[in-house]
Amino acid sequence: MHGVPRREETPKPSISVVIAARNEQHTLPALLQDLARQDYPDFEVLIVDDHSDDSTAAVVHEWAAGDIRFRLLTNTQTGKKQALATGIIAARGEVIVTTDADCRVGAAWLSTLARYFQHTEVQMAFGPVRMRANHTFFSTLQQLEFASLTGAAAATFQQGRPTFCNGANLAFRKAAFLEVGGYTDNLHIPSGDDEFLMRKIIARYPQSLVFVSIPKAIVTTDTQPTIKDFTHQRLRWAGKWKHNSSLSTKLLAIYILLVQLAFITLPLFVIAGAPVVMLFVLIWRMIVEAGYLYAITRFLGLPFRFTAFLALQFIYPFYVVSIGLFSWVMPYQWKGRVGQQALSPR
Repeated sequence: MHGVPRREETPKPSISVVIAARNEQHTLPALLQDLARQDYPDFEVLIVDDHSDDSTAAVVHEWAAGDIRFRLLTNTQTGKKQALATGIIAARGEVIVTTDADCRVGAAWLSTLARYFQHTEVQMAFGPVRMRANHTFFSTLQQLEFASLTGAAAATFQQGRPTFCNGANLAFRKAAFLEVGGYTDNLHIPSGDDEFLMRKIIARYPQSLVFVSIPKAIVTTDTQPTIKDFTHQRLRWAGKWKHNSSLSTKLLAIYILLVQLAFITLPLFVIAGAPVVMLFVLIWRMIVEAGYLYAITRFLGLPFRFTAFLALQFIYPFYVVSIGLFSWVMPYQWKGRVGQQALSPR
């Protein structure tokens, strides 16, 4: 399915927003305020505390005391997927919407997502996510690189071969989640709660996935403050690729890796006397990517920084190859947990 639903077929569904939160006492209040301001009439918010070491639970408890739409739950297992599953099982809504505790959403976020689920054939919808940059050039680079990922997710969906989505802006029917077994076969993988669930749902319900291409549905998150934080985040994301059973996704990953390796080695070929036409191929690739990213940033309401784009052309190939290789052997740290230890009992 593509585009915006043209007519209402069923009543507006009840919605349960489920958020797994670990050590988010500083970022969570802003999101809770955004959710309290939603213009959608029938929703609840379940925040599942995933063994936080800070005051996350106290923040949610205080908020829930003043608004019955908000509930605090505790993850009795360990890990984000277990936390999400705890919230989903306890949810009263027909449609589950997930986001991250450090995100921000607009007042029409839920009402925009709900429109798609007034069509009975829709089982899952994923929306765009953008990063909010600060004054640093490193932050601007992250914003532009992440915009390209959002564009790639939308593009592969439009081509009929969706490869990934983002759990920071994801909605699905609770009945579909239960029908496909939720996260039961990939709980051992720390990331991928969004992508693996998407594949299971579209395997069970073909043509049931939609991309929400409406600006009011955009979710905003922050860039990582340091190179170390960024690296560990991307190592965590890349770690799920080796567990992916989708042939098209594996082929896409191989293609991306080969393209970036070609970019890295191209100057050596030119120096060695390779045809000058190879240099023109490189320049043409940059022009095409600039137009592509410009269109994406306009949709996301972000500025297109040409200096950041040029820098990414030379940084990105080395970054992709390095993260892809190191994700197989290097442990990562995330919210006080290390690699696979995120799934071991506390």
